[in-house]
Amino acid sequence: MNLGYHLPGRFCLAQVAAKYPVYADWFKQAAIRGETVIIDPGTYEGDILPEDKYLEVIRTVGATHAICPDILYRGALQNWEEAQKFRCKAEKLLRSMWTGKPVTWMYVGQCSLEDEQKLAHEVYCQTMKAASALGFSLGVCFDGVYAAEGRTYEFVTQVNSNELMRAEFVHRNVELFAYFKKNGTYVHGLGIGKQVCQLPHYRGIFNSMDTASFFWHGSQGARIANGILDCGSRRPKDYFERTWKLEPLQQSNIWNICEQVKKLANRATQ
Repeated sequence: MNLGYHLPGRFCLAQVAAKYPVYADWFKQAAIRGETVIIDPGTYEGDILPEDKYLEVIRTVGATHAICPDILYRGALQNWEEAQKFRCKAEKLLRSMWTGKPVTWMYVGQCSLEDEQKLAHEVYCQTMKAASALGFSLGVCFDGVYAAEGRTYEFVTQVNSNELMRAEFVHRNVELFAYFKKNGTYVHGLGIGKQVCQLPHYRGIFNSMDTASFFWHGSQGARIANGILDCGSRRPKDYFERTWKLEPLQQSNIWNICEQVKKLANRATQ
């Protein structure tokens, strides 16, 4: 598996794309070029579009994968049941409005913090395996991993590292990820932090990874130095409310960051 070929996954936030054509067009052009484009319904931001609007963004951008709406820390079984219902309904609606390339629906595993740790881990893994068996692509996020098992990783939780949390989860659940690979399931890691140098840890595990913040930090002139994205600060709270009017230099720098990450991963995994 050539991990670097897929990096970084172009991660499009549906609610931003619905408001700002410039933002949507950036991802549309990526899809036209054959990049992996993943549409997110806005779960983390708490701003989920109505179903018909979400499907319209998927159609407009020409996404490769679209995430079924999920709720952070919702019970794993309820999350899985809702994802199946959504896919069934969405596929019918999308067929009626679009005859383009079919989108692959992505299931992002979640887990309740109220569940006992052993049970939470068991049910999380069961729902991810069920989704794999039914042809979903899979999204592995920090929050789902944390609730399923990561809250016991004391050395990880102390540094609050997205990369380290998932790397440890993969290490402790080798058989689960071997099952995904055997099924030919596309697995996406939601989010890359500053430490892009950590990408080799996911060799042969994730098909792609992303960060929505590449768009923000790239537009602000951030650079990658010694495997670290020198972004200086977190995304501002009004990031999702800004009217995006990218200047050519800003747009060029966003692409430059994405290409640097891809080359870094290719060098590390050869």
